[in-house]
Amino acid sequence: MYERHEPLDLQLTCRMWCVGTCLPAGILDTNGYLVRHQQRIHSLCLITDGTCPHAGRRLEGLSSLTALTDLEWEGIQHPFEMRTLCECLRQNHRRLKAVSIGLLLDPNVPTSHEDILKVFWPPRGQDDCTPGEEEWFPSLTSMTFSRVPFPDSLLPGGQPSPFRALKALTIRDCPNEQRFLQLLARAKDPLSLQHFEICSDYLRDSEDRLASIAIVEFLLSFRGLRRLYLKVANFPRFLPGLGDAIKHHQATLHGLIFHERRLMPIDAERLFEDLRDVNMASPNIPQILRHSSPAALGLCLRPASARGLLLDIPERSTIRLLHLRLSGEERNHRHLRREIVSELRRHAEGGLWSRSRHGPTVAGFHLKPARKRSEAQDFLLLAQWAFGPTGLPALQILAFGDFSHDGRYREQQILIRRRRIGEQPYPRVSSDGEYSIISSFCLVESDDHSLWEGLPLDGTQFLSACPGTGLMESPYDL
Repeated sequence: MYERHEPLDLQLTCRMWCVGTCLPAGILDTNGYLVRHQQRIHSLCLITDGTCPHAGRRLEGLSSLTALTDLEWEGIQHPFEMRTLCECLRQNHRRLKAVSIGLLLDPNVPTSHEDILKVFWPPRGQDDCTPGEEEWFPSLTSMTFSRVPFPDSLLPGGQPSPFRALKALTIRDCPNEQRFLQLLARAKDPLSLQHFEICSDYLRDSEDRLASIAIVEFLLSFRGLRRLYLKVANFPRFLPGLGDAIKHHQATLHGLIFHERRLMPIDAERLFEDLRDVNMASPNIPQILRHSSPAALGLCLRPASARGLLLDIPERSTIRLLHLRLSGEERNHRHLRREIVSELRRHAEGGLWSRSRHGPTVAGFHLKPARKRSEAQDFLLLAQWAFGPTGLPALQILAFGDFSHDGRYREQQILIRRRRIGEQPYPRVSSDGEYSIISSFCLVESDDHSLWEGLPLDGTQFLSACPGTGLMESPYDL
């Protein structure tokens, strides 16, 4: 499969190994095919299995690839893999534009994960580059860390930040990330990010009383953010300055996500607890939306609660994409998509939805009282209002559910769009025979690229931001 083929030599520019297993021999080891014949590869994506007994031993040739501009590696576990990664980063520091690193750490095995972060700081003697000298990671504009523990001290006083060119920073479930944000906020050279995404559990840094305000300090340290995606667990109920920190970027903000989870009792005796989604309780977001609204908004809200919050948004709202985010293992047995499609089909022949003085009706029948309505019925009521004359005038797309990792949770996601003027009332929208039922909106699929035309951001990336689980499930979290 990997024998030499002369016509392909030096022609590959991208290589992906995303099957979640260790690499076979002969690909990326010291004398592997890519090392010998494809040195011009500039994009490499690896999803490997760190629990495999051969993990890392077939990647020795990684540092021989010296033309990389994009490097993504998920599933790193062993010290050998980390050393290989560090050497690859050093060899490609002049060219790299995007780096994504995901660890799966065994808490019982000592590792050298701190070395990964240290790579991004220049070696001794290269700290203060004069104009014309070689800079360290001069082109690095996008960086993602997943489960990477941050050390307590990373930025020596007065040392220039290696992230001066950075435009996008994503931090997912990284221990000590609040301390890392403080260090970045206080660095000699402030960041100029356009994209910031974080998934954080505040219980991890509960011993540091200043950690809770780190995100506020970080957001206030620069301007110009276009996309702010926050998924927080056990967030302080009242965090001074959060609203001001978000408003600090109000003039440029195109996309905003606020997803809150909390440790809650899951049994009647309140003996067991688990992380669960909670309806947004922070007063900061509604206050911000009263003054301005981003083009894309993602909130952790149940459909029954969403309308009450959205009613306060002014008629001049510019929200074009609205995502009601709900996730978690407790929902995996549900078939949200099937429930909503069934509800639509059930009323397919009954006519349009309407509202009477007696309350909401479907096909001429009064809906059940709110306490007896299903989540699917609540969502469709919300959709009819949002796309209706008294709803959100700019809204084009309404999403509901968990869009993490492409189609991993397909049964837990639904996507609808406003029906265009003159469009047939029942257009077919998918290969499995799903049809539009309601006059004001219709079902669509996220891979329909025409959906995102005119949006100032990538719609599919927005829906999948702040995923509910890691790309690789860690066996040490079970």
